Amino acid sequence: MLDERPPRTESARTGDAREIVVRVDQPRRRIGLGGVVAVAVLALVGAGAFVLWSSGFGLGDLFGTKTVDRSAPVLVERLRNRTEFRGATGTFSATVDLETSHGIVPTFIAGSHTIYSGVGDVDAIVSLRGIAAATASPDGSLVLTLPHATLERARLDPKLSHVMSRDRGLGDRIGGIFSDSPTSDRGVQRVALRRIEKAAAQSQLRAKAEHSTARMIRSLAHAIGVDPVRVRFAAPVSTAR
Repeated sequence: MLDERPPRTESARTGDAREIVVRVDQPRRRIGLGGVVAVAVLALVGAGAFVLWSSGFGLGDLFGTKTVDRSAPVLVERLRNRTEFRGATGTFSATVDLETSHGIVPTFIAGSHTIYSGVGDVDAIVSLRGIAAATASPDGSLVLTLPHATLERARLDPKLSHVMSRDRGLGDRIGGIFSDSPTSDRGVQRVALRRIEKAAAQSQLRAKAEHSTARMIRSLAHAIGVDPVRVRFAAPVSTAR
Protein backbone atom coordinates (compact mmCIF):
# COMPACT_ATOMS: atom_id res chain seq x y z
CA MET A 1 0.00 0.00 0.00
CA LEU A 2 1.41 3.40 -1.04
CA ASP A 3 1.07 6.51 1.08
CA GLU A 4 1.76 9.92 -0.29
CA ARG A 5 2.76 12.53 2.24
CA PRO A 6 3.18 16.31 1.74
CA PRO A 7 6.74 17.50 1.16
CA ARG A 8 8.80 18.54 4.13
CA THR A 9 9.98 22.14 4.43
CA GLU A 10 13.57 21.32 3.61
CA SER A 11 12.47 19.43 0.53
CA ALA A 12 10.40 22.37 -0.58
CA ARG A 13 13.47 24.56 -0.53
CA THR A 14 15.51 22.22 -2.62
CA GLY A 15 12.97 21.32 -5.19
CA ASP A 16 9.61 19.68 -5.92
CA ALA A 17 10.55 16.27 -4.54
CA ARG A 18 7.91 14.03 -2.90
CA GLU A 19 8.46 11.38 -0.25
CA ILE A 20 6.89 8.00 -0.88
CA VAL A 21 6.26 5.76 2.17
CA VAL A 22 5.45 2.09 1.72
CA ARG A 23 3.23 0.50 4.48
CA VAL A 24 2.73 -3.21 4.59
CA ASP A 25 -0.48 -4.42 6.34
CA GLN A 26 -0.59 -7.92 7.89
CA PRO A 27 -3.50 -9.96 6.60
CA ARG A 28 -6.18 -10.62 9.30
CA ARG A 29 -7.14 -14.21 10.13
CA ARG A 30 -10.79 -14.87 9.75
CA ILE A 31 -12.69 -17.97 10.85
CA GLY A 32 -14.36 -19.47 7.90
CA LEU A 33 -17.88 -20.81 7.73
CA GLY A 34 -16.67 -24.37 8.32
CA GLY A 35 -14.98 -23.44 11.62
CA VAL A 36 -18.10 -21.71 12.90
CA VAL A 37 -20.19 -24.77 12.07
CA ALA A 38 -17.69 -27.10 13.81
CA VAL A 39 -17.71 -25.01 17.01
CA ALA A 40 -21.52 -24.94 17.04
CA VAL A 41 -21.73 -28.70 16.54
CA LEU A 42 -19.30 -29.36 19.42
CA ALA A 43 -21.28 -27.08 21.71
CA LEU A 44 -24.54 -28.86 20.86
CA VAL A 45 -23.01 -32.28 21.39
CA GLY A 46 -21.61 -31.28 24.80
CA ALA A 47 -24.92 -29.79 25.93
CA GLY A 48 -26.82 -32.88 24.80
CA ALA A 49 -24.47 -35.23 26.59
CA PHE A 50 -24.83 -33.21 29.82
CA VAL A 51 -28.62 -33.29 29.58
CA LEU A 52 -28.67 -37.04 29.01
CA TRP A 53 -26.26 -37.63 31.89
CA SER A 54 -28.26 -35.55 34.36
CA SER A 55 -31.66 -36.86 33.25
CA GLY A 56 -30.76 -40.49 33.97
CA PHE A 57 -31.14 -41.93 30.46
CA GLY A 58 -28.55 -44.58 31.17
CA LEU A 59 -25.33 -42.84 30.24
CA GLY A 60 -24.43 -42.40 33.88
CA ASP A 61 -24.40 -46.17 34.36
CA LEU A 62 -21.30 -46.40 32.18
CA PHE A 63 -19.25 -44.69 34.92
CA GLY A 64 -21.40 -45.55 37.97
CA THR A 65 -20.42 -47.83 40.85
CA LYS A 66 -21.45 -51.45 40.40
CA THR A 67 -21.37 -54.14 43.07
CA VAL A 68 -21.43 -57.82 42.17
CA ASP A 69 -22.26 -60.31 44.93
CA ARG A 70 -20.39 -63.58 44.31
CA SER A 71 -20.87 -64.96 47.80
CA ALA A 72 -21.36 -68.67 48.22
CA PRO A 73 -24.86 -69.91 49.15
CA VAL A 74 -25.72 -70.29 52.82
CA LEU A 75 -25.07 -73.79 54.13
CA VAL A 76 -27.36 -75.46 56.64
CA GLU A 77 -25.10 -76.58 59.46
CA ARG A 78 -27.61 -78.11 61.83
CA LEU A 79 -31.36 -78.29 62.49
CA ARG A 80 -32.58 -79.39 65.90
CA ASN A 81 -35.87 -79.56 67.77
CA ARG A 82 -36.59 -77.43 70.80
CA THR A 83 -37.96 -79.18 73.85
CA GLU A 84 -38.50 -76.12 75.97
CA PHE A 85 -40.93 -73.25 76.24
CA ARG A 86 -39.74 -69.70 76.72
CA GLY A 87 -42.20 -68.51 79.27
CA ALA A 88 -40.84 -65.05 80.05
CA THR A 89 -38.04 -62.63 79.24
CA GLY A 90 -36.66 -59.98 81.55
CA THR A 91 -34.71 -56.88 80.58
CA PHE A 92 -32.22 -55.55 83.12
CA SER A 93 -29.87 -52.57 83.24
CA ALA A 94 -26.56 -52.56 85.11
CA THR A 95 -24.09 -49.70 85.52
CA VAL A 96 -20.55 -50.92 86.07
CA ASP A 97 -17.97 -48.59 87.64
CA LEU A 98 -14.67 -50.45 87.32
CA GLU A 99 -11.30 -49.05 88.35
CA THR A 100 -8.02 -50.91 87.82
CA SER A 101 -4.82 -49.91 89.61
CA HIS A 102 -1.27 -51.28 89.87
CA GLY A 103 -0.02 -51.27 93.46
CA ILE A 104 1.08 -47.89 94.71
CA VAL A 105 1.42 -46.45 91.21
CA PRO A 106 -1.06 -43.58 90.71
CA THR A 107 -3.87 -44.31 88.29
CA PHE A 108 -2.96 -41.37 86.09
CA ILE A 109 0.33 -43.16 85.36
CA ALA A 110 -0.84 -46.79 85.19
CA GLY A 111 -4.43 -47.87 85.53
CA SER A 112 -7.89 -47.30 84.13
CA HIS A 113 -11.33 -46.19 85.22
CA THR A 114 -14.34 -47.20 83.12
CA ILE A 115 -18.04 -46.56 83.65
CA TYR A 116 -20.17 -48.88 81.51
CA SER A 117 -23.92 -49.07 81.06
CA GLY A 118 -25.08 -52.57 80.15
CA VAL A 119 -28.62 -53.45 79.13
CA GLY A 120 -29.37 -57.13 78.66
CA ASP A 121 -32.09 -59.78 78.46
CA VAL A 122 -32.53 -63.02 80.38
CA ASP A 123 -34.93 -65.76 79.26
CA ALA A 124 -36.79 -68.02 81.67
CA ILE A 125 -37.63 -71.37 80.08
CA VAL A 126 -39.55 -74.47 81.09
CA SER A 127 -38.25 -77.78 79.81
CA LEU A 128 -40.87 -80.02 78.22
CA ARG A 129 -38.48 -82.94 77.98
CA GLY A 130 -38.90 -83.90 81.62
CA ILE A 131 -42.66 -83.62 81.62
CA ALA A 132 -44.31 -86.38 83.65
CA ALA A 133 -47.32 -88.39 82.60
CA ALA A 134 -50.65 -86.84 83.43
CA THR A 135 -52.45 -88.26 86.42
CA ALA A 136 -56.10 -88.09 87.39
CA SER A 137 -57.10 -86.31 90.57
CA PRO A 138 -60.06 -87.36 92.77
CA ASP A 139 -62.18 -84.58 91.32
CA GLY A 140 -61.69 -85.96 87.80
CA SER A 141 -59.26 -83.32 86.51
CA LEU A 142 -55.94 -84.15 84.90
CA VAL A 143 -52.75 -83.12 86.69
CA LEU A 144 -49.67 -82.39 84.59
CA THR A 145 -46.33 -82.10 86.36
CA LEU A 146 -43.60 -79.91 84.89
CA PRO A 147 -40.09 -79.00 86.05
CA HIS A 148 -39.50 -75.54 87.43
CA ALA A 149 -38.37 -72.78 85.13
CA THR A 150 -34.66 -72.16 84.69
CA LEU A 151 -32.79 -69.05 83.56
CA GLU A 152 -30.71 -68.78 80.42
CA ARG A 153 -27.46 -66.86 80.19
CA ALA A 154 -27.82 -63.11 79.98
CA ARG A 155 -27.08 -61.41 76.68
CA LEU A 156 -26.25 -57.74 76.23
CA ASP A 157 -28.02 -55.51 73.75
CA PRO A 158 -25.23 -53.88 71.66
CA LYS A 159 -27.52 -51.01 70.65
CA LEU A 160 -28.32 -49.98 74.22
CA SER A 161 -25.08 -50.92 76.00
CA HIS A 162 -22.22 -48.43 75.84
CA VAL A 163 -19.24 -46.97 77.66
CA MET A 164 -20.26 -43.83 79.52
CA SER A 165 -16.70 -42.71 80.34
CA ARG A 166 -13.18 -44.12 80.18
CA ASP A 167 -9.94 -42.78 81.70
CA ARG A 168 -6.60 -44.48 81.17
CA GLY A 169 -3.21 -43.81 82.67
CA LEU A 170 -0.27 -42.59 80.66
CA GLY A 171 1.38 -46.00 80.70
CA ASP A 172 -1.81 -47.72 79.49
CA ARG A 173 -2.12 -45.21 76.67
CA ILE A 174 1.45 -45.82 75.53
CA GLY A 175 1.01 -49.57 75.78
CA GLY A 176 -2.23 -49.36 73.81
CA ILE A 177 -0.26 -48.25 70.75
CA PHE A 178 1.13 -51.79 70.48
CA SER A 179 -2.15 -53.53 71.31
CA ASP A 180 -4.74 -54.73 68.79
CA SER A 181 -7.62 -53.74 71.07
CA PRO A 182 -6.41 -51.13 73.58
CA THR A 183 -9.93 -50.19 74.71
CA SER A 184 -11.56 -53.61 74.89
CA ASP A 185 -14.84 -53.69 76.81
CA ARG A 186 -14.82 -57.43 77.53
CA GLY A 187 -13.93 -56.90 81.20
CA VAL A 188 -16.78 -54.52 82.03
CA GLN A 189 -19.16 -56.55 79.86
CA ARG A 190 -18.46 -59.70 81.86
CA VAL A 191 -19.13 -57.82 85.08
CA ALA A 192 -22.36 -56.42 83.67
CA LEU A 193 -23.52 -59.89 82.58
CA ARG A 194 -22.83 -61.38 86.02
CA ARG A 195 -24.75 -58.59 87.72
CA ILE A 196 -27.70 -58.94 85.34
CA GLU A 197 -27.87 -62.71 85.86
CA LYS A 198 -27.78 -62.25 89.62
CA ALA A 199 -30.58 -59.69 89.45
CA ALA A 200 -32.65 -62.01 87.26
CA ALA A 201 -32.23 -64.88 89.73
CA GLN A 202 -33.51 -62.66 92.55
CA SER A 203 -36.48 -61.39 90.55
CA GLN A 204 -39.88 -62.96 89.85
CA LEU A 205 -38.84 -63.93 86.34
CA ARG A 206 -39.05 -67.70 86.89
CA ALA A 207 -42.43 -67.45 88.59
CA LYS A 208 -43.72 -65.41 85.68
CA ALA A 209 -42.43 -68.02 83.21
CA GLU A 210 -44.15 -70.84 85.12
CA HIS A 211 -47.42 -68.95 85.20
CA SER A 212 -47.19 -68.27 81.46
CA THR A 213 -46.39 -71.93 80.71
CA ALA A 214 -49.28 -73.24 82.79
CA ARG A 215 -51.67 -70.86 81.07
CA MET A 216 -50.41 -71.95 77.66
CA ILE A 217 -50.91 -75.66 78.47
CA ARG A 218 -54.40 -75.11 79.86
CA SER A 219 -55.35 -73.15 76.75
CA LEU A 220 -54.13 -75.94 74.47
CA ALA A 221 -55.91 -78.59 76.51
CA HIS A 222 -59.13 -76.61 76.42
CA ALA A 223 -58.82 -76.18 72.64
CA ILE A 224 -58.68 -79.96 72.07
CA GLY A 225 -61.47 -80.67 74.54
CA VAL A 226 -59.41 -81.89 77.49
CA ASP A 227 -60.77 -80.02 80.45
CA PRO A 228 -60.09 -79.40 83.29
CA VAL A 229 -56.27 -79.61 83.43
CA ARG A 230 -54.11 -78.55 86.34
CA VAL A 231 -50.40 -77.83 85.98
CA ARG A 232 -47.97 -78.08 88.86
CA PHE A 233 -44.22 -77.67 89.15
CA ALA A 234 -42.45 -80.20 91.32
CA ALA A 235 -38.85 -80.43 90.12
CA PRO A 236 -36.11 -78.66 92.10
CA VAL A 237 -35.42 -75.08 91.12
CA SER A 238 -32.09 -74.52 89.34
CA THR A 239 -30.29 -71.24 88.87
CA ALA A 240 -28.86 -69.79 85.66
CA ARG A 241 -27.16 -72.40 83.53
